[in-house]
Amino acid sequence: MNDEILVEFDPGASDAEAIQAIILDEGYESERLERPSLLQPDSEEPSLERVVRFENEPEFYREAMNRAQREGLPVLLDFWATWCAPCVRFKEETLSDAGVAQALDGFIVVEIDTDEFPSLADTYGISTVPDIFLIDAEGVVVERLREFEPPEQFLQRVRRLTSAMEGSTRKD
Repeated sequence: MNDEILVEFDPGASDAEAIQAIILDEGYESERLERPSLLQPDSEEPSLERVVRFENEPEFYREAMNRAQREGLPVLLDFWATWCAPCVRFKEETLSDAGVAQALDGFIVVEIDTDEFPSLADTYGISTVPDIFLIDAEGVVVERLREFEPPEQFLQRVRRLTSAMEGSTRKD
């Protein structure tokens, strides 16, 4: 049996080489990824690391993805259902939080009802809701959340993405 562990850290506050040395000292192999995808899907699910585009996309999805690509904006894809209590709670408590709403101001937010658009949900390999994707301005899926998360924690996720995008913009 192989154990696989993803270590996520702030490179501005941590030394990657020191972390890697600790892992090696413990007898594990180590692979350093410059930009890891935080998606670690189950073996039965498709590997999804980028925005999915396909023929016959729903118009709202096509328009949102085209705008995000054209304007270089990050995307929040929120797969939900009306009967899903954690989905409704996420929408009412987290997305409506003033701090979260302000942090998402520069995002394209796409809410997708899985009952209304099952083919879109199938395309993304959605097996349970909520299933929320944070996608950077280059169309790379960098975070995936499959449960309710309170505003403070979700805000940290959004800030990590926007901070990483600002850092990559400054390096160019």
